[in-house]
Amino acid sequence: MENTQEPTRSTSTSLQELREDQNSNPNVSNTQEMDLDTLYHRFISLEKDNKKLLKEKETLRSQIRALESKQKQLNSALHEKDQQLRHKEEKIQDLEKRVQSQNDESELHRGLSMLARPARLNKALDCSKMPNIKIFSGGSHPDLSQKIADRLGLELGKVVTKKFSNQETCVEIGESVRGKDVYIVQSGCGEINDNLMELLLMISACKIALASRVSAVIPCFPYARQDKKDKSRTPISAKLVANMLSVSGADHIITMDLHASQIKGFFDIPVDDLYAEPAVLKWIKENIPEWKNCIIISPDAGGAKRVASIADRLNVDFTLIHKERKKANEVDRMVLIRDVTDRVAILVDDMADTCGTICHAADKLISAGATKVYAVLTHGIFSGPAIQYINSACFEAVVVTNTIPQEDKMKHCPKIQVIDISTILAEAIRGTHNGESVSYLLSHVPL
Repeated sequence: MENTQEPTRSTSTSLQELREDQNSNPNVSNTQEMDLDTLYHRFISLEKDNKKLLKEKETLRSQIRALESKQKQLNSALHEKDQQLRHKEEKIQDLEKRVQSQNDESELHRGLSMLARPARLNKALDCSKMPNIKIFSGGSHPDLSQKIADRLGLELGKVVTKKFSNQETCVEIGESVRGKDVYIVQSGCGEINDNLMELLLMISACKIALASRVSAVIPCFPYARQDKKDKSRTPISAKLVANMLSVSGADHIITMDLHASQIKGFFDIPVDDLYAEPAVLKWIKENIPEWKNCIIISPDAGGAKRVASIADRLNVDFTLIHKERKKANEVDRMVLIRDVTDRVAILVDDMADTCGTICHAADKLISAGATKVYAVLTHGIFSGPAIQYINSACFEAVVVTNTIPQEDKMKHCPKIQVIDISTILAEAIRGTHNGESVSYLLSHVPL
């Protein structure tokens, strides 16, 4: 624009000079004078137009500067918003990590924390928050029943059991259960047939007395090993027991580590099969210093799922032993599937009866190069020569839960150690009574 202005001025100067020349030269024609005037006025007009354009240009420049200033302000505000958004995203990611961490602790880790802080659990299971509930104990395991009641902050209900002279069982419930949510704790141990009959009579007595719901808490389910027809003309005894419990009036069954999961299908009523896995994991981590270098072993193929779950939770290897039997309670040959050299071996099974299998397995593991051998069992039946076998075997410890009383056996075998699972049973009772989910107690973890 500035370059345009200069030629205009020079042109104006030239026109002035021409006009002066014209005035000095009278011979210039009138036509030429008119042309020069026209050109002069045209250039004057152009000069004015150029001045307007310059003003418009300056106006546009000022508008551009204003827009640039606004853009800077917007960019600054946008940057600040981005910073705030980034900060919020970091918070969200942190929360997601925490939630993921809590989810990864699965339902199983909730059980572990529950076991680690029984005082907090006792506070949560305040009796005042659990009205209309009654807990009765059968004669098979009164110590476990008392521990469950203590965990719940309740007192055991009054019940009288006796036998007539002809050995018939007599049961009398000593307090009102009308409209109550009743839980009867009776384990399948000791005099199994008498205890089973006692449980059936207690259930029937409560139903006749108009209890709103009767749940049988059976930590060790009787006849669980007779769960299939493996020979001609043999009963499926576990199915028969399930029918008896249903007919007696039981509305719900709570048990632990069933020998075979298909037993739950024998019932037409709800069955909660709890797992002792949280207590087992806690014991392993607290009592085996070399647990990170251990290998979890199932003494037979049937326990592979249980062993794999525990190994996954401990992040260690697992294997199994293939066994061939000549007859019941007698193993002919064992084959170890995986190398255990210089490893701590932990045998895990749901139950041990005469203990011939686990003692044979322990000898096999030591001969294969294992440094130490532990056995972790849910139900320690320990019948026949079991205590003698354990004392002579190379176990560091044989760990069982208290689904079956072990006080007398521990006196004769110092290798036996007991894990208390009353907390798990108490939590299942509390959740069931309050209508809450207990799924985290019913699986090998979700989780």
